[in-house]
Amino acid sequence: MRILTLILLALLSSKTPAEECACPQEKLSQQQPFIPDNLYDEVPEYKRGERELYQEFRLYRAYLDQNSTLLDSFFNGWANLNPPITNRQLDALPKAFRFTYEIFKDFYQPANLGRIGRPEWGNDQFAGVKYYVVQNSIDVNVYEQLKQDRYPIDPDNIIFESTLNNFRPQVQGNKLALILTEEYKNRLLMFLGGESTPAGQGNIMAPAMAIGESNKRLQFLNQYLKIYHGHWGGWRLVTDPTISRIDFNGELTKAIVHFELVYQGGEAVYENKDGKWMLKESRLTWIT
Repeated sequence: MRILTLILLALLSSKTPAEECACPQEKLSQQQPFIPDNLYDEVPEYKRGERELYQEFRLYRAYLDQNSTLLDSFFNGWANLNPPITNRQLDALPKAFRFTYEIFKDFYQPANLGRIGRPEWGNDQFAGVKYYVVQNSIDVNVYEQLKQDRYPIDPDNIIFESTLNNFRPQVQGNKLALILTEEYKNRLLMFLGGESTPAGQGNIMAPAMAIGESNKRLQFLNQYLKIYHGHWGGWRLVTDPTISRIDFNGELTKAIVHFELVYQGGEAVYENKDGKWMLKESRLTWIT
């Protein structure tokens, strides 16, 4: 039985889930929840200091039992096992990266979206969530001359380009941040599956929509989160706004933030005055 369980676990971990916002070509069948033999009754609520051992099984058990308390325990474990960067770690970073963290902390306010534009679905779309699912990487660029164009293409203007991976930002307020590592992204995508209607079904303007088991699991997770099904398929797991890129000028005194808000996006301008980054303006400029 142990050998069979290990084989099943290997098969489960080897499957590659659809990427966020990927476009499924057809309706996909949803896997049934899987918990290895003899482990179901051994999955306790999360306790601080616990290793990752039970986390995946805890999610499936919570769903099978429709147990909101155990689901909350899964999210609490996720938050505690992936803490934000400490102030000491921040102080050791290169200036451009440290400023990236500072700007993100000020800009990222899902409960106060009105400060960055006029969202399609209002300012309160994330007001009811208990946890914020936060991005795990961000592009950081430094240019001789800062341009507000979305994609500067002049190579002579570039000083520095990088992707800050393992991005673990601090978040304002009393919400716990769930850092969307590849491991947890894959867990959520595997759990949600891919049952959906295709985009344009019945109406050329109709978006793809989660159905069946996938929709049931979405509603279960959204007791504490706000996950969206993509217009063209796939899932938007993050709690927006998401910053795709921050562009700095050569002196690191001004920055342009390129961001997304579900199906919208825009740019925000920051200036550093007396050692503090201040939001000067922000606009939503595009929609998909």
